[in-house]
Amino acid sequence: MDKLQRVGGLLESHRRPSGPRLLLPFEQQLCEVVGLTEKEYWYFVDKTASYNGKRPQAYDLIPDIRNDPVSIITNIVIGVVLSYVANLLAPKPKEQEYKAAPSLQTAAQQGLRRFAPQSGFDSVQLLSELGETIPLVFAFQREIGGVTYGGIRANTKLVWSQMRSLGKGQQFKAVFILTSGTLGARPDFSGYAIGDTLLENYSNGKLALYHRNGSTNVERLEEVDRYPEGILDRETFINSSGVVVVNNGTALPSVFLSEFRDNVFSGTRNPSTQSIFGNYSPLPNSMQFKLPYELVLRNHKLYYDDPINVNNRAKQDKLKTNFPRYAAVVAKNGTTTHGNFSVTKDDLVTYQISDHDPKTIFKDSFGDWGAEDVSSSVDADRENSDDSMSIGEQYLIGTAKGVCIEIDNPGQLWKVGLTKQYTFKVTEPGQIQVRGVTNAHNPDELLLIQKCAIGTVTNNIKCDATEIGIKSTVWKQITGFANVNSHPGHWSLPQGVVHQYESEGGNISLGQLSKYIKRYSFFRLYARRAGDSNEWQLIDGGKPFAVLGRTPQPQYNFIKITHTEAYLHEFKLEPYPGNKVRADFIGSNINYLGTGALQILDSTNGYTVSFAGDKNHQLDATRASNPEWFLGSTTADSESTGSVQSIYPTTEGSPPTSEPQFDLVESDVYIGGHHGGNNGTYCVVVFSNNMDQEGDGIYFYRHGEIVGFVAAGGTVGSSMTGTPLESVIHEGYKYERESTNFKMHPWDPDFYVAYYGVNIYEYSGSGSLPTVEVKSVTGGSGSGLIVAVSSYDNGAKAWEIREAGSGYLSGEQVTIPGVREVTVSTTMVNFITPPWPTGQNLNPYDAISDYVRYDAERSSHLEGPEHEITYVNELKSSVSLPYTRLSTVGIRLNSSKEFTSFSQVSSYLKRGLQVKRLISDTGGDVVVNQGEVNSEGKGPSNIFPEIAYALLTDDLIGAGNLVGANAVDLDDMTTAAKFCYANKFFWDGAIVDQQNLRNFIFENGSYCFLDFSIKGGRFSLIPAVPFNSNYEIDFDAEPPIKALFTDGNIKDLKVTFLSPEERQLFQARVVYRHEVVNGFSERRVLSCRFMDGDLKDPRETFDMSSFCTSRRHAEHFAKYILKIRKDVDHGLSFKTTPQAAMYLKPGDYFRLVSEATHTDRFENGLISESGIVQTQGNSILTNQSIFYWKPGMDAPATANLTVTNGQANNATLNGCVFTTNNTVTTDRVYKVESLTYAEDGLVELAGSHIPLTSTGKLKILQWNNDDGTSMFLVS
Repeated sequence: MDKLQRVGGLLESHRRPSGPRLLLPFEQQLCEVVGLTEKEYWYFVDKTASYNGKRPQAYDLIPDIRNDPVSIITNIVIGVVLSYVANLLAPKPKEQEYKAAPSLQTAAQQGLRRFAPQSGFDSVQLLSELGETIPLVFAFQREIGGVTYGGIRANTKLVWSQMRSLGKGQQFKAVFILTSGTLGARPDFSGYAIGDTLLENYSNGKLALYHRNGSTNVERLEEVDRYPEGILDRETFINSSGVVVVNNGTALPSVFLSEFRDNVFSGTRNPSTQSIFGNYSPLPNSMQFKLPYELVLRNHKLYYDDPINVNNRAKQDKLKTNFPRYAAVVAKNGTTTHGNFSVTKDDLVTYQISDHDPKTIFKDSFGDWGAEDVSSSVDADRENSDDSMSIGEQYLIGTAKGVCIEIDNPGQLWKVGLTKQYTFKVTEPGQIQVRGVTNAHNPDELLLIQKCAIGTVTNNIKCDATEIGIKSTVWKQITGFANVNSHPGHWSLPQGVVHQYESEGGNISLGQLSKYIKRYSFFRLYARRAGDSNEWQLIDGGKPFAVLGRTPQPQYNFIKITHTEAYLHEFKLEPYPGNKVRADFIGSNINYLGTGALQILDSTNGYTVSFAGDKNHQLDATRASNPEWFLGSTTADSESTGSVQSIYPTTEGSPPTSEPQFDLVESDVYIGGHHGGNNGTYCVVVFSNNMDQEGDGIYFYRHGEIVGFVAAGGTVGSSMTGTPLESVIHEGYKYERESTNFKMHPWDPDFYVAYYGVNIYEYSGSGSLPTVEVKSVTGGSGSGLIVAVSSYDNGAKAWEIREAGSGYLSGEQVTIPGVREVTVSTTMVNFITPPWPTGQNLNPYDAISDYVRYDAERSSHLEGPEHEITYVNELKSSVSLPYTRLSTVGIRLNSSKEFTSFSQVSSYLKRGLQVKRLISDTGGDVVVNQGEVNSEGKGPSNIFPEIAYALLTDDLIGAGNLVGANAVDLDDMTTAAKFCYANKFFWDGAIVDQQNLRNFIFENGSYCFLDFSIKGGRFSLIPAVPFNSNYEIDFDAEPPIKALFTDGNIKDLKVTFLSPEERQLFQARVVYRHEVVNGFSERRVLSCRFMDGDLKDPRETFDMSSFCTSRRHAEHFAKYILKIRKDVDHGLSFKTTPQAAMYLKPGDYFRLVSEATHTDRFENGLISESGIVQTQGNSILTNQSIFYWKPGMDAPATANLTVTNGQANNATLNGCVFTTNNTVTTDRVYKVESLTYAEDGLVELAGSHIPLTSTGKLKILQWNNDDGTSMFLVS
């Protein structure tokens, strides 16, 4: 029977639905080998498999599934009946004689892993340079016959720019010139773009857009110029009236905060060198290393020397041990004496990484736990330190700066067993701390060595103020560490939870912690005149700047320095060790960069520094530490809620400095007493819990302290707390506690109300007596904050705390009703203790330490600098900004992922510059105040003759002061304008560079089928081809011949023929724009060639995309230029008499009759007024057919001429020139290109050949074959 029983011999059922089951063979063997009873074995199993005894609150709604009898029975389905019957028949088991040891798993803590992305501007558009051309933009978008013509996207010129840092991002403010003069209409908001992104696709809440259109008396953009679509609020520092103010409403010089309308010039730029700064890659200086914390319990059910307890004590000892990192600053100038030393230039500092092996040193210290993990971490740390060393690199050595000049064993990487030394040469003085490699100090204790990047800014221009934008990425992270805040109870005393579990042999496992926590990063600000050999001057008010961060997202801040304009200045931002801050500034104020009111430091040597944040940020131990390292539950947080300790600012305006003077009129007044006859003013001091007394006077309240008051008739609440108040001024009287006379209630001793007397003073009339009003503050996270506001006759105000309230966050803004917003600082909960194991804080001052204690710590400065100078604003105050008679655009834009760089700003214009109109909107005669033409006869235009007229006559946008209207042929210009409109030859373009005006008009007129003419010193544009009465091109017209020239009335004939290459057929490619209203135009290419041409013909491109928006226009030009190249083969010039050329002007057609070779003369001549014939040929002519022409004739005519004895027999021919109509001669038609006077008194005429068809039409306008089909292939 004994063999059939289980180990231990207890006769119990093996089929119980719960409790210990039958031991498996290997378990029985295990018990026999180890010597365990079954009871002891099940005790072990139960303990190790015990469930979580203390569930975090987050699991309250999750079912608690346990391995108990009820849950098992409800889940067994198969074999239920048999198991139940067997259980009834089996002997009843005894109750188990052991109890499972308690087990506790505390809550884990997981910080944020995703953060709202922050962004800034990586680059901004550069300012235009002095002397750059102001753009002239011409456009007139219109619909004709269902087709839309015109419109242009115009780029701008940046003339004023400023970047602002806003904490979580940046704002770019800029003023651009769109065009000189006045636009015909304001551009649509939807037409603006930055680069290739339309502003309408950007969040309206992140931008504000302005446009001012050519004002003659207002120089700057104002709020009335703003588009309603952009709803970005004005800056906090600017009030609703647009006055530049500090956050307290006090007006400042505009150089502190400039806006478009201020008389401040601002230019922003992105620095390209020495823009990164900060300490990074720190090297330990005798710093300690600790293993990650574990809560290790001793089992009080076991003997003290039980192996389990011995092993647990060894592990506890190991966790408490401060292990050296075996690297330190070991010598100054070869002296190894430990201590704190000053170093000067050229001193030598030695740093050592030793050969110590923690595995050997601690091999017998921690029993079975060993020291391999310690060795692994410390060795890796030393390897990283060795890798960080580089000869020639700049380092921060304590607070000194120097370079590494020598490395022992430079060819060997550090390894266990090798000692390496590194020598640094000091370049700038400071302090160092020399220690030994085997010391193990707290990471915040000693100054160490770290790489150092310094940021510098030098003015490009002399200015009044320099603003430096700073992008900072500051954070710290804990990864995979024990959540020590979830420690279950008092951490040491016997009555604590830990002691409880130890006494019951239980275990506690702490949850894991992974989260980002806060870190401070520090730097100092220096200045000096550029090129000055003097030392740098600290201008930060004697305290470092600090950036506080807790996520890997960047934050954006600024520092603005006002200074004299007489010099260029340079500024230095130099990193400052956190451990030096720990030594010198804990409990003191520092300059905190962040959100908050505008802070202004006291001027230092002519430099005044301002920034957003808090210049009185008290860096106490709590703020310098992270509560996540505290052993045990705590609600403490460096930014935890609390009562208000201070507020900023405390004044508005300038309160008078003269205190009001009072004369004592009555003393030691008690309850029921009064002063002033029947004015009913009672003065009471109450020291009881009865806080509901009413009266018609002023009451002082608090249990044992005087703290505040309410006005007459008020009811005092029961929660008044705050700073003791010794006196109150009310209605011209001062009420002050009489502190020497304390009494009980005079008529009711049972009513415990104790009081002091009150001394009463009357205002003497001397000094400034304010009116005091108590106000309950609104807003913020807390409640109960009460302030007393003193108002003075000069409009200034001052306030002080009466009730501190509770639940407020330090740094948040609250509102004093009717006064302004203020920033509060709270009383912080102090969770700082000496480092564990002496105290409960595992890692005090970690938020400012330059080094880490645990491997689980990661910090933003371990790999690289934390700060970057992202922009520099240079501002000049009291500068007149002459933005009159300009179309200007202003923008305020917050950064985002969509806009990380600020490139070219453009605007889509439907109506360009207003110019003098020569024709109406529909191509007829101009009428003022009709259509787009205003009362001055001006309006937008895309008609090139109107544009050319403006360029020649307007003194603002053109050469009006040099040319003027008298030098322009208005009639010709008007005719040309009607011609362009009728043929839909529009010019929507911009002039953005300096131009030779004549060449510009000639070249662009040619694209519009116009000839640029100068007649009698007057400029004009005339159509290059015939046109009908509707001003449309007359393709079938015969050109009007205005003169006839023959070999008889010309001399010095010169002919220039085009080369075969120049006359080669080609394929024309014309580039034009396809406009998308308020969008981006598309460049399109039209190809055109002769049908009988070849695809192998060369291609020539004519880019008309800068002004042409019509395919029709592009096609006309392509055909025209192809025909000219094919049919026009030569030009000529010759001299003639002034009389012969008297009625010619450029653009006119004339006929030249000559021999085909243009070398042999043929019979021609002239007939005088008396009929005498002069000819070089045959002087005897009988009924000879001739061509003749007289001045004033529209064209040459034909006639028959008979000459007898040198006399013409046809008197009608007297006074003409003629040529015989001879089959061996040729006559060609030419167009006058120029007429100029030659030195010999003759007129020099130049013309181009205009070939005609057999019917007298212009060949260059014949674009169809005889059968009516097109001779061109267009694609």
